[in-house]
Amino acid sequence: MDGPIAILDKVSYIYPHSSDTVLRDISLEIHKGEFLGLIGPTGAGKTTLCLALNGIIPQFYGGR
Repeated sequence: MDGPIAILDKVSYIYPHSSDTVLRDISLEIHKGEFLGLIGPTGAGKTTLCLALNGIIPQFYGGR
């Protein structure tokens, strides 16, 4: 069996110039062939989670 293709382990993120934690201690593994669906209200962090999975934050957005 192949290992996961993406792993997040206790990931938290705060956008620059903000004191609010957008992602807090998120952990997940995605394996080849799996589908991931993200649902939630506006401002829940869906886009931020996708940016984290793609390695875009914090490299291009800053933050911590």
